[in-house]
Amino acid sequence: MAGLSAAYFLSKSSSVAILERESHAGTHSSGRSAAVFIESYENYTVSDLTMDSKDFFLHPPKGFSDHDLMRRRGGLSLVEEGEEKLADEFLDFWSYRCPSLKMIDKDDVLSRVPAIKPGAFVYGIFDPELYDIDVNELLSGFSRSIRQHEGEFFFDFGIEKMGFDGKQWLVNGREQSISGSIVINAAGSWANEIAALAGVEPSRLAPCRRTALTVQSDASSKSWPMVHTFSKGLYFKPEAGDLLISPQDETESVPMDAFPDEFDIATAVDRFERFCDHPVKSIKRSWAGLRTLAPDRVPVVGPSNNNQQFIWLAGQGGFGVQTAPALGELTAGFLLNGGQIPDAIHSNRFFNNGLKS
Repeated sequence: MAGLSAAYFLSKSSSVAILERESHAGTHSSGRSAAVFIESYENYTVSDLTMDSKDFFLHPPKGFSDHDLMRRRGGLSLVEEGEEKLADEFLDFWSYRCPSLKMIDKDDVLSRVPAIKPGAFVYGIFDPELYDIDVNELLSGFSRSIRQHEGEFFFDFGIEKMGFDGKQWLVNGREQSISGSIVINAAGSWANEIAALAGVEPSRLAPCRRTALTVQSDASSKSWPMVHTFSKGLYFKPEAGDLLISPQDETESVPMDAFPDEFDIATAVDRFERFCDHPVKSIKRSWAGLRTLAPDRVPVVGPSNNNQQFIWLAGQGGFGVQTAPALGELTAGFLLNGGQIPDAIHSNRFFNNGLKS
């Protein structure tokens, strides 16, 4: 998603071409995401990028989308016995920048999600500023706008070879070649494979599998908030009349078209039934996607250590959708206007003792 966002901002004044190895955009990560907007996510760096994206989501440019990009859902974290100290530390860490976060008692939790077992938790933390993101609407908006600015899409474009002559890149696919002065590497889990083809040093990125499944529910769950366990072992949320459940697994993987492991599916169901009086009679659908993480769990953005015309835009973990507008605009600003890339996300922080070339 960040790659499309960068192309969107660049296409207003530059010629852009999007090379996609699949038959449509968002196949592997963006299209398999739970797609929520959480301000208190991961760390302050990710939170900054998320908050910088909020206005775009709530007030997109005229004509960008036919429907709202976000709808308020609310988020609920369940605190179990023995986790109270960690919960207090969480609130201390996040409350200043997310003042709407609040501790709620057991009765309040059960009024919001009656299916939760009263004995499974001590209290909850509620976030009224958690939103669902309409991924399809966002993808469509970026893609339509790029085409309106004469940007080009090349689908089923498997890159076989890349060459750089000191001024221009030549990217060879199976059936055609594309040239350009700048390559933006927004290949997600395949980012290091693209770097290898380009002859640049890889970054410290690890693709990790995340599993999700949907189970049948009824109309009563439609208004539930997204629910997390504080230990990060489970989340569930309403999804198109069903419930989407994830064990929040993060298993390192090679870049691939990810598929769910039966053990992870069983784990998700077991954890859900431990917290909820809502027996899972059958699984309607299950899938997995890859989230790519740097060791510090923040994005990798900016020029390669050994080629200033190869731009990293990777490592968005589980926050790629919610930070896409800010990351796209930041990348475009760097390329068009010489804007600064924050040290915390700069691609060269893992090289030369963190000194940018």
